Amino acid sequence: MMVALRPIPIMLAHNFMTARQTLLLAFAFNILLLLLRIYDLSLERYALYGDEAQYWTWAKALDWGYYSKPPVVAWAIAATTWAFGDSVFAIRLSSPIFHFGTAMVIYAITARWVNSRSAVWASITYATLPAVILSATIASTDPALLFFWAVSLYGLLRAEEKNEACWWVFTGLAAGLGGLSKYSMLFFGISAALHFYTKGTFQTQLKNKKLWLGVLAAIVVYLPNLWWNTQNHFVSYLHTSDNAEGKGFGFHPLELVEFVTAQFVVFGPILFAFLVLLLVRNKAQWKSFILPMLLTIATISLFSRAHANWAAPIYIAATIWVVSWLIKTKREHWLVISLALHLLLAVGFYGFEPIMKAANIELTKKTDPFKRLKGQTELADAARDIKKKFPNAKLISEERRIVASLMYYLRDGAKPAAIYKWNSKGTLQDHYDLISNMNAAKGADFIMIARTDNPRKFYPFFNGYQRLKPIVIRVHKDYVQTYQVYWLQGFKGY
Repeated sequence: MMVALRPIPIMLAHNFMTARQTLLLAFAFNILLLLLRIYDLSLERYALYGDEAQYWTWAKALDWGYYSKPPVVAWAIAATTWAFGDSVFAIRLSSPIFHFGTAMVIYAITARWVNSRSAVWASITYATLPAVILSATIASTDPALLFFWAVSLYGLLRAEEKNEACWWVFTGLAAGLGGLSKYSMLFFGISAALHFYTKGTFQTQLKNKKLWLGVLAAIVVYLPNLWWNTQNHFVSYLHTSDNAEGKGFGFHPLELVEFVTAQFVVFGPILFAFLVLLLVRNKAQWKSFILPMLLTIATISLFSRAHANWAAPIYIAATIWVVSWLIKTKREHWLVISLALHLLLAVGFYGFEPIMKAANIELTKKTDPFKRLKGQTELADAARDIKKKFPNAKLISEERRIVASLMYYLRDGAKPAAIYKWNSKGTLQDHYDLISNMNAAKGADFIMIARTDNPRKFYPFFNGYQRLKPIVIRVHKDYVQTYQVYWLQGFKGY
């Protein structure tokens, strides 16, 4: 098998190919992949998840920050929806574009500091990672973070070469935008410091005025979000802390096992296995941009919980390192096998439902990984019908994702629907708690849509109440989404 596969990488990036030819090859592959992803998005096979709908509502009220995230995800959605309307396609469009940019920056980094042959493979490998296959189909904060992390890494390495102020400032600007994408960009600064230390230049760089000019540029770019937080009770930082804490600190070895196991899925089983091997046995500058974040998040998972994607930025350096090492040690066949495995996964992911239908396999709660992306439009249709029966009542929910979905799917053109968020305790738990003020609607009637069947907690705040027929959405024969509905009359205030 290995003998048969060996000619393939040579065909893709032969030793005799010029740097220009390898660049064109990487660009052609990635632009084709981008076009395929854009086509897939245009099919709008799945409804917006609640988080995605929330980001859309943010994009309709542009600011320097939001309850749980910095602003770039909202800015990106605002740009694509301005250009292409408020469709699901447009909301998700920036994700594959960012990943395309990241793949090309990875090519640039690898071509300059390794070689052009490794650069082709690194670019292609990143673009087809399992995590990227998924991330390119949804609106989230990760695509922008990964792009600005990669750009910052390129800028940092260029700045080190000749210590030119322009490259230090370039790096700072990119890092600042990364910080406006996701707060985990902080790890880039930690990684850069470790990088200087391992190279023996830490003390020298501390005295480097040009480096501090770049740090200043990063601070200036990020500063508006810091100011926004000072004006909003530092909610973003508190949310990030709460997110890491989860349900409370303790000792959770199974969470650590789950997090590490998930990395085999995120990066691919073959690539992650080689990454672990390199981390244990080899020394390279790329390790500095992997270990700080990986070890920190693994530790968080041990004492609390951590999502698989929290360590995503490490796979910029990891892709370059693993790919270049496999090529250097003449193990290209593993890259071919890994690429084939990931492409097979992509086919299964993008064509899941047609494949299941062709195989005459009925989807169920256990076999449908996309079930959480279903039912939102049916919920909105049911809410619209109820609203017709109670035209003077306002819609309300106690759950952020329901509020966001209804705001999107009941929108008036480009304007989010007016949906209230229930918050009787007055605590700030999400974006809608931050901007919603129910006390301004005293005396009004409300239609409450809730997942929990506990109406008594609402009753003390209203003059009258009535349970209505619940909304039942049958996604599969064994998977039903049920929403309780209450007509709450005469709001008395919290």
